[in-house]
Amino acid sequence: MELFLTLAANNTSKRAAVRYESMFVDLTNSTAIQAQVESMSFVRANLMTTLPLSQRRGSVASFSTTLLLLPGLWTDAFGNSTTNRFAVIVTAMARIKVGIAWTRLFDIKLACRTVSFIPVKDAAAKPSGSAPDGLLPVDCVPS
Repeated sequence: MELFLTLAANNTSKRAAVRYESMFVDLTNSTAIQAQVESMSFVRANLMTTLPLSQRRGSVASFSTTLLLLPGLWTDAFGNSTTNRFAVIVTAMARIKVGIAWTRLFDIKLACRTVSFIPVKDAAAKPSGSAPDGLLPVDCVPS
């Protein structure tokens, strides 16, 4: 099973730009039993967006990712082709630019909880990493 995720970072600042140096996207499975090996409770996504990426002030930057899930613990959670048992954890290293000065490198970690994945009927017609039309975004908060 292959999952496509599109992350949108909204820079609402009128003064500051952002430069993303690196990014990791992990999918965590809340159905994992505590006694299971910890490495089985998350899967790292493949980031399709080339980094570093600069984001102007007052703009939205998009990051496309893909995950390939092997049969078993992960795909079993998709019993009816949907799930809300997963959370997406985003870890990014970024610098902020205000005026001409860049800040030190910041480690930003966000949790996007209760992420639902649904099947896309015509996946071949969708660009890689894009979501079905009409879905509302999931807000992510600092973790």
